[in-house]
Amino acid sequence: MPTLSIVIPVPDTAGQLEDTLLSVLENRPDDVEILVVHCGNYADPYDLTDEVRYVELPQQSTLANCVEAGVDASRGTIIHLLASGMHVEKDWVTHALRGLEDPDCGAASPVIVDQNGRAVARGVRFGLAGTRQLECSERWSTIDGPLLEAAFYRRNVLLDLLDLSQSSAVVGSQLLDVNVAMSLKAIGYRTVTVPECRILGPVPVPAKETGFHRGLHAQRLFVRHAASVGLAKTMFLHPMACGWQIVLDTVRGGALTSLLGRLVGLLSIGDARRYQIALAELRSLKLDTEVESTINTIRFDAARPPVQAFPDEAYPRARAG
Repeated sequence: MPTLSIVIPVPDTAGQLEDTLLSVLENRPDDVEILVVHCGNYADPYDLTDEVRYVELPQQSTLANCVEAGVDASRGTIIHLLASGMHVEKDWVTHALRGLEDPDCGAASPVIVDQNGRAVARGVRFGLAGTRQLECSERWSTIDGPLLEAAFYRRNVLLDLLDLSQSSAVVGSQLLDVNVAMSLKAIGYRTVTVPECRILGPVPVPAKETGFHRGLHAQRLFVRHAASVGLAKTMFLHPMACGWQIVLDTVRGGALTSLLGRLVGLLSIGDARRYQIALAELRSLKLDTEVESTINTIRFDAARPPVQAFPDEAYPRARAG
């Protein structure tokens, strides 16, 4: 079983895929598998099937669909999501894997740099309007998680969250990484920041959404994680942040439909409550596993077996439904 699975989702054009694949193949470490998830838009002209596994989805599949299919088909204990168009260098995964040896780390966030070596994205933050905000400064403590375009996750944890989130139907592809980031924090995992892991790529451009879906997905995301924000911010700052988003939508178009989407999103309170209960169950399972691990360590301390850095099961799996 490989330690690392590199998943490259390609929901749209595959124009930059080959450059990304070349950099990965040239610099990949040992014990790694590479998966490309596409929607019938790549014909593998160089016949790389001996080195790359391809997963083909129906046309019109979203980025979230591609991510879910790639993670499900992977076999590594750590997942590295990498967007088409990104370029990597030798040893880019070393520091990320080292950080994830800590069982309390659920994700690792590298830095995306431009051609001049300047940071263009270090992670994502959860906005009070339910938005996805890119963090470019060196204040790593302000990020909630890594960007979907260049992220490291524990596979089993990510699988459970993708099962629970129904991301493509609830929060859409654009907010998937923020939803995962906030969910990891709710379970009790933290994100380790890896400034030494630098990935060359363009400034990430969010997928375009209609005004209605933009407002719907943002409000659903906020309702899901409002409990972690706090009552005061939910009651006072959230309406102000939404008002500012409506102003922005007025400038770029779709203000009325975005507002309608937010009103419809308020109806997802029942789904949000079920999601919070599921996250609480996962947190409980994680804590129970930590207690059991501590007991076993004390009991067998005299003859303790070697610890596997990336166990297949970080905690017992918990499937929705």
